[in-house]
Amino acid sequence: MNKRSKWLYRLIPATLAIGLISVQLDFVTSDSKTVHAADGIRLMFNGSEYKPNTAPFVDKGMVYIPLRDVGGLLGSRVKWDQASRTVLMSYPELQVKLSADAKEAVVNDTIIQLSSTLRNVNGALFVPIRFFAEATGTDVQWDPATNTVNMKRLDDYDDELERRGIWLNRVTGELYTYQPSESRAVKVGQLDAAFQGKLEIQYGYSDSNIIFYITDHYGDEANPSFTIYSVLLRKNKIIRQTKASYKKRYEPNVSGYQTYHPDGWKQFSVLTDGKVVTVYNEAGEVETQHDLTKLTGVNDIYSVLGIGSDYLVVRPQSSGMLTLIDLKDDSVVLLADQLLKGKELDYARTNTTPYRGDELNLKGNMGNGILEFYMDSPIDGKKDVYTRFLYERPSYEKERAALPKRRSVSELASICTPETLKEVNMQDGDITYIPLLSVKKEDLGSLNAVCGILKKLAINGVEETFEEDLFPTTFFHGVTVSFKDGDSISLYGASGGIATGVGFGKRLVLRDQESSHVFKQLYVSKPKLSLLPGKATIGDMVRIKGYNDSFWEETSDVFVYWEPLHSTGINTINTSLLIYTGKARFGLFDFNFKLPATGKASNGTMKPLQAGKGMIRVYDSAPFETVAKK
Repeated sequence: MNKRSKWLYRLIPATLAIGLISVQLDFVTSDSKTVHAADGIRLMFNGSEYKPNTAPFVDKGMVYIPLRDVGGLLGSRVKWDQASRTVLMSYPELQVKLSADAKEAVVNDTIIQLSSTLRNVNGALFVPIRFFAEATGTDVQWDPATNTVNMKRLDDYDDELERRGIWLNRVTGELYTYQPSESRAVKVGQLDAAFQGKLEIQYGYSDSNIIFYITDHYGDEANPSFTIYSVLLRKNKIIRQTKASYKKRYEPNVSGYQTYHPDGWKQFSVLTDGKVVTVYNEAGEVETQHDLTKLTGVNDIYSVLGIGSDYLVVRPQSSGMLTLIDLKDDSVVLLADQLLKGKELDYARTNTTPYRGDELNLKGNMGNGILEFYMDSPIDGKKDVYTRFLYERPSYEKERAALPKRRSVSELASICTPETLKEVNMQDGDITYIPLLSVKKEDLGSLNAVCGILKKLAINGVEETFEEDLFPTTFFHGVTVSFKDGDSISLYGASGGIATGVGFGKRLVLRDQESSHVFKQLYVSKPKLSLLPGKATIGDMVRIKGYNDSFWEETSDVFVYWEPLHSTGINTINTSLLIYTGKARFGLFDFNFKLPATGKASNGTMKPLQAGKGMIRVYDSAPFETVAKK
C-alpha cells in the first residue's frame, strides 16, 4: 500500500484561523513613518551592479535591503529560522546570528552591538546591509551624490561559485559547502589545482555521494581550453579527486548512473581523468575501472558522456567522433558511421571548425541494448531542430529476439474486452483520476466504452506525421490502457481528436465527436477528503469521506489518528493516538464513528485524548483540525 500522508487544514474557530494566517514577521520593528525609499539606490559589489527583487530603502542614514537578497549580493547563505526568530548567515569561517528584535548580534560566538534592528515593511523582512557586508570582510562606502552603496571585498573565493553555496578559494584550493543541518559553511577539503580562468560547476548526487565537476575555462575564443577538476564527496569530505584537460571542445562528463538489482536500485558515482574511468559504489569504494586507451586501442583524452553496467559512450579529443564501447562483446563503434549518412556523415568526418567530429549526443538507454541519440544538424541551417536516432547494440540481438512482439493498434483493438483489460488510468500531468478496473463490476460499462474507442481508432484513424518533442517538459496528459497480458497503449487528445503514437513522429488520429465525448467522460476526479461536522468534540458522531489511492485492493484499511495541535510538523509517533479503523473499497471510503475519549498509542496502550485543540489525521489521506475537548 502506498503509505503517504497528505495534509489539509480546516481552521476553526475563527480566532484560530486569524492567528495562523497572520504575517509571520509581525514582531519585527516596523514604523512606516520613519522609512523612506531613496529613489534609484544602486548596489555595487566589486564593480558589478546587483539588482535586488525589492527596492532598498534608507532609514536614519542606514541602507536596508531585503533579507532574501543578502545571499545573492554577498555570496553568503542566509536562512530565516522561524522558531527562534533569528537570521543566520553563513560564509567560510563565519556564522552570524541576529535575532529579529535584538540590538545585538553574535558573530562567531562574539556579541556585537547594533544600532538598529531588522525591519518588517509590508510583510517583507529588511536588514541593514552594512552590518552583514562588513561581517564578511567587505568594505562598504555610501555615495550620497549617486545613491550608491559601493562594496569591495578582496578575498580569494570565486564570486560565481559562492553565489551557489559553494566556496572555492582560487589560491589555496580550499573548498567549502553549505550544510543546511548546521546552518554553516563547512570545509570539505582542498583541491590540488592551479586555476587560470573562469570557473563553472556541475554536480550530481546519489543517496550517499556528491560529485563536483569544476570547469576552469581559459584561453581565447578561437582556442579555448578546459581543465576539469572532478571531486567525490562523502560525508562532507573529499575522498577522491581527478583532473582532465581538453582543447577546443568539452562536454560535461557524466557523474553517475544506476542499475536495478533484485534488492533494489544501486547507484554509482563516476570520475575520470580523461584516460581512465573509475566507478565508485555508494560506500565510496572503487567498484570498477575502465582504461579507455586499452578499450579503444587509441591513446587519447576522452570525454565520458554515457555509462552503464556494460557500455560507455565517449568522445576522443583527436577525432571528436562519438564512440560506443560495448563491454558485453568488447566492440568499439564509431556511431556516426552507423547513424549518419550523406552530407551529415561527410561533415562529421571532414569538418575541423570550430572543432573536429560529429554533433551526435546520447539521450538515454532504452533497455534491451537500445541506445537513443539526437542531433541538431550542423548543415540544415535550422537551430534547435533535433533528429532522433536509435542504435541497437548487436550484443543484445538474442535478448531482443526473445522479447514478445508488441501488438499493433489493430491487434490490441481486436482483443479488447473488459475481460482482457487490467486497468485504465487517466491523468493530466501530475493530476490523476479514479482508475477503471476490470475487477470492479461498476466499471464494466466504461471499459466497454474504452474498447469501443480503440476499435474505432483502428478502423477509422488517420495516420499523421508531426514534430515530436525530444525533450518534453510536462507530464503525460491522456489515458493509459493496460491489458492483463502486459501490453498497453496510450491515448491522448491531439489535432481535434483522439490519438496514439505509432512510431516516432507518427500518430494515428480518430476524429469522431461521439468518441471524444466518451473519452472526456472517463476522467472522474478523486473525491476530496471531507469531515462532518467541521468542528467536533468528544462523543460527537463524525463522518469521513475520501480516497486513499489503494484502488487495486477491493478492501483496505483506513487508519484515523488524533494528535495534539502543537505536535504538527514534528515526529508525532509518541503523541498520535489511533481512534478508529475503517474500510475503503477500491480506495474509496465513507464511514461514521463516534469521536472517542481515548485512543491507542504506538506502544499499544490506551491513552486519553489531551484537552484542547487537536487534529484528526487520516493515514494515507489528510488531517483536519478539530477540537478534542472543550
